[in-house]
Amino acid sequence: MSKRGRRGETVQTVPSHKHCLVCGRPIPLNRDFCSRICEEKWKERKKREKRWSLIWLIFAMASMAILFILVGIW
Repeated sequence: MSKRGRRGETVQTVPSHKHCLVCGRPIPLNRDFCSRICEEKWKERKKREKRWSLIWLIFAMASMAILFILVGIW
C-alpha cells in the first residue's frame, strides 16, 4: 500500500496488523497468536507466573508471621 507524503512523494504504509504475544510475528488484528504452539506457550507461561505469585505471597505472609512472633507483637 502507498500514499502521498507531505512533499508529494510516495510513502509506503504497512497494512493494519498486530504481533503475536509470544514470538512477535505479524498477525491479523482478530488473533492474539500466530499458531497453537505459541498459544500453548502463552498458557504455560501464565500458569507458571500465577504459581510463582502464589509462592511469593505465601513466603511473604510466613515471613511476616515469623517476624511478628519473634518481635512479640502477638
